[in-house]
Amino acid sequence: MRMSHTAICLIASVQLLLAEPAIEITTKQLTTTQLQLSWPVQSLVPAGGVQVFAEYQAESSSDLIDWTPASERIVGTPFAGKQMSVQVPMQGPGQFLRVHIILDFTGIDLAGLRANGADFGRATLAGAEMFNCEIRAGRFDGADLRGVSLQFATLNDSSFREASLVGARMSDAVLKGTDFTGADLSYADLGACDLSNAIFTGADLRGAILDLATDSFTDLRNSLTDASTVLTPKLEAIWNIVNTQTKGIDLRGRDMSVAILTDGYLVGARAAGVDFSADSLQNARLEGANLRGANLRFADLRGSTIDTKTILPQKWLTVWQVCNEPTANRVLTNLDLSNSFLVGSSLDGADLSGTDLSLALMFKSSLKRAELVKADLQSVDLSQSDLTGANLTSANLGSAKLNGANLTGAILRNAVILGADFTGAIFSNTLMPDGSIRQH
Repeated sequence: MRMSHTAICLIASVQLLLAEPAIEITTKQLTTTQLQLSWPVQSLVPAGGVQVFAEYQAESSSDLIDWTPASERIVGTPFAGKQMSVQVPMQGPGQFLRVHIILDFTGIDLAGLRANGADFGRATLAGAEMFNCEIRAGRFDGADLRGVSLQFATLNDSSFREASLVGARMSDAVLKGTDFTGADLSYADLGACDLSNAIFTGADLRGAILDLATDSFTDLRNSLTDASTVLTPKLEAIWNIVNTQTKGIDLRGRDMSVAILTDGYLVGARAAGVDFSADSLQNARLEGANLRGANLRFADLRGSTIDTKTILPQKWLTVWQVCNEPTANRVLTNLDLSNSFLVGSSLDGADLSGTDLSLALMFKSSLKRAELVKADLQSVDLSQSDLTGANLTSANLGSAKLNGANLTGAILRNAVILGADFTGAIFSNTLMPDGSIRQH
């Protein structure tokens, strides 16, 4: 950006869209009261033969907060590469000018568009036809997408934060990891969508259709629904758990696996035999819940609360205690703790001899001076964990992840390490399986 008058600071309010580069504004003082702003015109959508041109308007401000028009609104032109110019009045020192790009694409046909990483932030796309488009990691924050057609679209990892999607048609779209935080999705059709890892925190889902959706790790916390909202049975249960305080909710016979139940209310829940595997149950209330025979493989129980009336299988009660009641020198010998979520656990001085920790998630844990003699650590994830002085004699570390782990002074005599990943691990006075001392 170049300036030709010291009394004027130019700011380009450029919203980058698709392959559009930041425009370069040049200035020319015409008279003592008139300034000319010029910039190149380019297509905002150069893919697939489609061309879309923005509209422009010069705006003036004295405080960078309140902006007023300083020129007529200029309609976009299909002459890519040409210069656009406008004359604006000079108002003396302290004046700020910007060229605002107006992204009004109401009713535009962008069906089949391929534009990964596109930025439609705050654009108007009401009623646009975007059937079968592919815009991975796109940005639609604050955009007006009322009545848009996004059926069969691929929008993985895109962001629609605070966007208006009222009445949007999005059935069969792929929305993995897409962020709808604070978005208005009232009366939108998301039937048969892939909503894996999608975020609907604070979204308005009143009247929306989410039936037949893939719903792994879908976050519905603080979202709004009403009697006309259509959810899958699983999503309905999740919504109730994370948004209401329904005591004694009956989950028997439901599949509640790979769900985000963080901060959920499960007080007195009837959940015997229910599959909660890989769930996030962080900070969940489990007082009085009946989880007899429940599957809690890889479930994150950190910060959750239980009481004397909570019924948990002994294995998962032990996991809960390790996660929430850190105690030095804990005795956990000859137990089955396989497939458990023990990330960040404090197990310094613990005796885990003979214990099965295969496939357990234990990265960033502390096991200083822990006894792991003959422990089954096959495929365990101990990356970035502290194993200083740990005794791993005859332990099975086959295919274990120990990348970035601290093995200073650790004893691995006769340990099985076939396929183990030691990338970036720290070795100092470490006794290796063959009896050698490794210093680095």
